Amino acid sequence: MTTHSPPPLPGSHLPVRADRPTYARFGTVGGLCLAATIAYICRNSIGTLESTIRKDLQIDEVTMGYIISSFFLTYAIFQIPTGMLGQRWGSRRCLPLFSVAWSAAAGLMACAVGTVGVVVLFVSRLLNGVFQAGLFPCATNTVSKWFPPTGRALAMGGLGSFMSIGGAVGAALSGLLLEPLGWRLTMLVFSSFGLVWAIGFYFWFRDRPEDHAAVNEAELALIRAPDPQAPTADHPAAGNPEPAGEAAEPIPWEALLLNSATWCICGQQIFRG
Repeated sequence: MTTHSPPPLPGSHLPVRADRPTYARFGTVGGLCLAATIAYICRNSIGTLESTIRKDLQIDEVTMGYIISSFFLTYAIFQIPTGMLGQRWGSRRCLPLFSVAWSAAAGLMACAVGTVGVVVLFVSRLLNGVFQAGLFPCATNTVSKWFPPTGRALAMGGLGSFMSIGGAVGAALSGLLLEPLGWRLTMLVFSSFGLVWAIGFYFWFRDRPEDHAAVNEAELALIRAPDPQAPTADHPAAGNPEPAGEAAEPIPWEALLLNSATWCICGQQIFRG
């Protein structure tokens, strides 16, 4: 009896093309988006837990308001220092370090008991702000190295989206875990997320796509593609300096402070945060 093989699936007869770009860059931005989600869970979950914490530690509403808002003070102050550290040490070292530190700071809330509980909460929120401040400067630097100019808006849009997702997930999980675990164990659970992420990201990620085993030549060429809107020798942009070398050029503070776009970006951050 003659047997017949089933017809091949459409396209299954085609060999895998070696010149097709790999997708490691999307793994990188996926890791950054996950970090943003975890950061916002640790940052915003106190909003759902605060009434329970107040009653447990006998804190008035005004003091609790200062505790919650103290995060944003150090978050604003340390954006530049942590960003400079990320530029010098690289995201592979700094992002896991920041994640471990802000996770430990979030977990510190579980130690808030008795008369020193208010101080512990203040310290926890202040340290959380210090180390979360480095997340987005490092993420922006990473995206600039791992994506071509035409793909960076998509990557940064993903980061912005997962910030909001993290806030929503944090509020939902806080409500679900509060009754069975209590607020202290809930914060310890949230702090464990960043520790696991830090280990996985450190071993998978590389600061340069050239050093990553999952990046082939085609993807590297795509990442290094020139910006079609960049100035050329025939049409230079007035006042734009030549591209600076990595970590060798000083930061052009005067140009930044006199740039109208810088003031607009900082202004919207003030009104939003």
